[in-house]
Amino acid sequence: MEEEHYSRTIKMLEIISQLQPIIYSILGAIVFYATSGYIKQDGPFSAKKFIGTATIGAAIGVVSYFANLKFDAAFQMLLATGATVAIEQWVKAIYRKLEKLFSHEKSA
Repeated sequence: MEEEHYSRTIKMLEIISQLQPIIYSILGAIVFYATSGYIKQDGPFSAKKFIGTATIGAAIGVVSYFANLKFDAAFQMLLATGATVAIEQWVKAIYRKLEKLFSHEKSA
């Protein structure tokens, strides 16, 4: 009985390990892109855009899974490309919020 439980646990961990690219892509899309998009937008929150961004992250994860892209290689690609885009998104978001804040202070 205990051996069967152990065997199922090992299989579940193997499945989770195989799904890591998808999980990381979804989390990355939510944390970096969707959140920065939300911060830099001027209008109300758009659930459609947020879900769209998370879906793109999931699609990237699926492609990297089927391309057998290892975590180290994916991390190197992130540093080379994704970090630049993420930093740009966050800088723009912060700049827009500060610009909006200071323009309200000047008009008051």
